[in-house]
Amino acid sequence: MAKARNSKAFSAIRVQGGLLPPEFLQTVAGLKAPNQAGSDYGIPPGLSLKDEIARFWRIANDIFEGYEARRNLSAVDLKKATVKEWLLPLLTTILGFPDLSPEGRVSMDSRTFPLSHTTFEGNIPILVTTPDVELEASDSQFGEEGRRRSPHGLIQELLNGKKEWLWGMVSNGDKIRILRKNPSLTRPAFLEADLSLIFREQLYPDFVLLWLLFHGSRISPHNGEVSQCVLEQWRN
Repeated sequence: MAKARNSKAFSAIRVQGGLLPPEFLQTVAGLKAPNQAGSDYGIPPGLSLKDEIARFWRIANDIFEGYEARRNLSAVDLKKATVKEWLLPLLTTILGFPDLSPEGRVSMDSRTFPLSHTTFEGNIPILVTTPDVELEASDSQFGEEGRRRSPHGLIQELLNGKKEWLWGMVSNGDKIRILRKNPSLTRPAFLEADLSLIFREQLYPDFVLLWLLFHGSRISPHNGEVSQCVLEQWRN
């Protein structure tokens, strides 16, 4: 298995499997990559990209603090706290995924797969779950007919099998990953941010990179084609 690599300046962001060179993260953080003007991120004219990221940081901290307080209560509904009170606000309010559509299950080759959401008119699959499930740990709730799958494995299987899907996302509330089609079954490839570390340790530079790298504008289709999204351009 390829070794996961952190950029030296960021302890909560890592690249596995060569989706992007680790040194490219510094380029993104420095706003020196292509398609990084404020307008590319949907920032209205007259507003500063850096000021807007700082504003989203304050909002995200408030959301996370509420989630942290809720998740530790003995009678908490962990799924509701993680998904409805943390991940969905994070994705929609902070990271620019405005059209999350609940799915439940999707079909592929006469088989059905549990999938929580899609976004950008069904072009990007997203699976959100709870922190008691590790992203690479097999679990019966993500399998079928007695088969167990991990959350990561489910998204990767859908990406590899669905011709129209190229990029996807998975999160358990503690960590969030972006995945791409990957023909290798033994060499995982993804971008990952440790959300809990970022907010518990107040790692603002890591949050800035999270926002710049995981923003919806990075994987939304361009000219109607997912293959022309910003992340694909960066990868190429």
